[in-house]
Amino acid sequence: MYSRILALKKTYSKKILLAVGGWNFGSADFSHMVKNEQLRKDFVQQATLFIRDHQFDGLDLDWEYPANRQGSRPQDKQLFTSLIKELKAAFKPYNLLLTAAVAAEKSTVETAYEIDKIANHHTALYEHPQEDQYQITLNQNWSINYWIKQGMSKEKISMGSATYGRIFKLLNNSDRGNRLLSSGPGEPEKYTKEYGFIAYYEICEKLNNGQWISHHHHQPASIHCRMKGSSASFQLFRSAASCCQLMPLYLTMSSTHRFLGRFLGLL
Repeated sequence: MYSRILALKKTYSKKILLAVGGWNFGSADFSHMVKNEQLRKDFVQQATLFIRDHQFDGLDLDWEYPANRQGSRPQDKQLFTSLIKELKAAFKPYNLLLTAAVAAEKSTVETAYEIDKIANHHTALYEHPQEDQYQITLNQNWSINYWIKQGMSKEKISMGSATYGRIFKLLNNSDRGNRLLSSGPGEPEKYTKEYGFIAYYEICEKLNNGQWISHHHHQPASIHCRMKGSSASFQLFRSAASCCQLMPLYLTMSSTHRFLGRFLGLL
């Protein structure tokens, strides 16, 4: 798989990074590693060797999140900084990139929303008119500007986009549009085997074989797909930031309490 992905660099002038972690990976293993100086040293050495051996351009550290979630400790906030500094020092001689996926929200979102009143297309690029003072912080625009105000250089911020989709079963299969009721997550797909989740290549497969029908909505500038018994959401990105060009990239339409696509080039 690595060789196929890295072969893209011959056709497209792009950087390809190896990611470690993720939401399902959790926080406990990261926490165990960073608390011990020798374990951190081993991780840094092995990561550097692996990335160079496989000719990646760098590492994306996807710890979600330091000092948060089960298995993590308050001091992980400081130890995450130590890990970043040690990785950066090891990467510098080889000109390797180091990025991290970081949270967009100030604190863990509480489950106290009136969903039927706030539900809309959830691209989460900007705030929604019906959101309260806390909810207006849960979008790309607010989060990126907050990182900048705290001292992060604009030149070191790039907004990442996940390519997976979220699937759910419709309570009524004849319903169409936004704010639909769901009876639960969609069935596991052939490859990913996880309820409510679908990978980009599985989305492409269903579009190519005609299982899904797509619908373009101009207000959120997104495409929604549906199939019998379930509904999956993803986007075809269009925005002013793309210089009025349609960008052929499928983006995740995540729920508003998780934004995992903030990738920062770290000092």
